[in-house]
Amino acid sequence: MSLESQFVEALSGLLYASATAGIAVITPKIKNFILAHTQEKTAAVANNAIDGLSKIAMSVVADFNQRIVADTKADKAWTPELAEKIKKDAIAAVKSQGGPFLQLIGKTEEDAIDLISTLIEQAVSQGKAAH
Repeated sequence: MSLESQFVEALSGLLYASATAGIAVITPKIKNFILAHTQEKTAAVANNAIDGLSKIAMSVVADFNQRIVADTKADKAWTPELAEKIKKDAIAAVKSQGGPFLQLIGKTEEDAIDLISTLIEQAVSQGKAAH
């Protein structure tokens, strides 16, 4: 084998080793970037889904206040049991209307009910503050 062939072989081996080392260094950086970017996007999607559920909860609370709560309170028929039933109906309404948002968030059934319950309580509080 000539000296030139040996030199080319050594150079190609060095080039291969350099490329492999470069890939080994860059790959974790790319994975970290993708992971961070994916987490940011996932967080943004979750925030948008929660905002959507919140708007639905506010709409349901406003509707229930107008159709059920105001009349019941005016008739002095308001009871804690009725309040609990109305809240369960409101949770069911938000769940029904917000199904796609719940899928985006990826919550379990129990977590979804807790989240919706909190959003409804927040909408009720905001409604009381507005009056």
